Amino acid sequence: MAQDEKQGFVTNAVIGDIYELEAGRLALRRGVSEPVRRLAEALIDDHTTSAHQLTSTFRGMESAPQPPLELDERRADMIDHLRKAPDDAFDARFLEQQYLAHEESVRLFRGFAESGDDPRLRLFAAASLPTLERHLELVRGLRSH
Repeated sequence: MAQDEKQGFVTNAVIGDIYELEAGRLALRRGVSEPVRRLAEALIDDHTTSAHQLTSTFRGMESAPQPPLELDERRADMIDHLRKAPDDAFDARFLEQQYLAHEESVRLFRGFAESGDDPRLRLFAAASLPTLERHLELVRGLRSH
């Protein structure tokens, strides 16, 4: 069971980073408002850092979980939905997706930080949580304007 919990956390954390990087790159190219483009830059910077930190966490771990190399179907569909957004609807769709994605990530990371079975991954989750919460608050603020 412990390996399944660890693998589930790693799979979702890595897919989350991949999704955020792809969505951020799309928003840099297609975002209409400057605040959305600034958010995209922050997402790219922070999720690149997160991906590197998670990879570093694996080093030296016995029976390290295998991270996925690509998006799952659900998040691939989200990226596709974002790609197909009309220009005048892109920012709103991007912010809606970011809100939902960061709510999910905050729940995942908080849960693992509090009760995850691997001390290294628990520390990674706890250290990453403030950044994810900050992203959620940024998105919440941009959605209310």
